[in-house]
Amino acid sequence: MKVQRILITAVAILSMVSYSLYAADVKIGVVDSQRILSTYAAAVDANKQLETENNQWAQELQKLTEELQRQEKELDNQSLLLSEAKRKERTEELRSLFDQIQKFRENTWGENGKYFQRQQELMRPVFNRINEVINMLGEDDDYDIVLDTVQGNVLYAKQNIDITQDVLDELESDLPESTDQPNRR
Repeated sequence: MKVQRILITAVAILSMVSYSLYAADVKIGVVDSQRILSTYAAAVDANKQLETENNQWAQELQKLTEELQRQEKELDNQSLLLSEAKRKERTEELRSLFDQIQKFRENTWGENGKYFQRQQELMRPVFNRINEVINMLGEDDDYDIVLDTVQGNVLYAKQNIDITQDVLDELESDLPESTDQPNRR
């Protein structure tokens, strides 16, 4: 545990030193992804299309729910007049309709449901285009790194500021010679 802390501290210090050596020459750009998604016409159109389809699915759910409520009310009103077998049959029909509603919700808005799939389908070309433009501007305007102000993600980075291999090399240099790990230096 103590060795791990020392190693993490060493990596952090190495990273800060590396950064401070290059900081004077680093050109950083920022992008407000929320603003892009709310004003870029292709993103707005894709979101409107998704909203339209979502409203249609919500209407379908509303119809199913209203039908369930209607049948429940009907069963309540007729329960004294129905035989035991008929009451069980109607209760089973209600349970089946309820299960159908639950399945519809899950298939539409659940994980990997229609909504998620359609959102991916509509937004993938939009995100691809946004990323193309960010990469183009990053290269053309000589940015070293471009960050998203909303998410804090790195959207573009020059290869020369990536110190991942240096960190790996340093970590591997600490390995005892007897290990079977290949040395990447």
